[in-house]
Amino acid sequence: MAHVYFSAHQDDDLIFMSPSLLNDVASGVGVWTVYLTAGDAGLGEDYWRGREEGERAAYSAMGASGWKEETLKASGKSIASSISADGKVRLIFLRLPDGGRLDQKTPPSKALEKVWGGEEVATIDGANRYTRKSLTSTLVRIIHLAHGDEAYTHDPAGWVAGCDHLDHLYTGLLVGEATAKAGIPQRLFRGYNCDLQPQNLPYVVYHRKRAVFEVYARHDRMIPQPLDALYEGWLKRSYPRMP
Repeated sequence: MAHVYFSAHQDDDLIFMSPSLLNDVASGVGVWTVYLTAGDAGLGEDYWRGREEGERAAYSAMGASGWKEETLKASGKSIASSISADGKVRLIFLRLPDGGRLDQKTPPSKALEKVWGGEEVATIDGANRYTRKSLTSTLVRIIHLAHGDEAYTHDPAGWVAGCDHLDHLYTGLLVGEATAKAGIPQRLFRGYNCDLQPQNLPYVVYHRKRAVFEVYARHDRMIPQPLDALYEGWLKRSYPRMP
């Protein structure tokens, strides 16, 4: 059995779904983490590949190691993934275009929003194309392959424009469909707007969470160093709920 995490971008699992994620990896529970977008932010291949490497480094800091690249077959799709030496942790990269843009040169792709609305969208590496139906089927198949007994993802409830990322919203909605079809419960996590709530992590937990995130951040040039107040605020909080 495994816990399956669904993250819109590389880093959302580390920021918003930890310490649940940290505790799962440390305890030896099977963990499969699925990143729906490439997290490219319009900045090119070197950037999104660096973010994937950052996730492998962060999970190594949590206790997983010995990564092997492996193509995962799911619902007719060939999907890039990395699996730990002991087989307990797998990182899965769907690589749909990031809905956000940091280059300010091209408009946002709104890829997940388009998929949710019924359009077909190609992945940024050209390996696959997804519609809402095929993406949901792929997520369900991944849950089954993982023998997943619980899903963890973004909370789409109470989403307010300007307080969270659209990709978080549509990831939560898409995963909600998939978990309903797979018949497993889900745990939903607040995103950027968690900082509207009181700080709720003890210092020792925050310190551990921050240390792992810093490992990831070495591979993501868009994260300010030292971490600014926004990142510090998110890292000091985690707000999950069971729907």
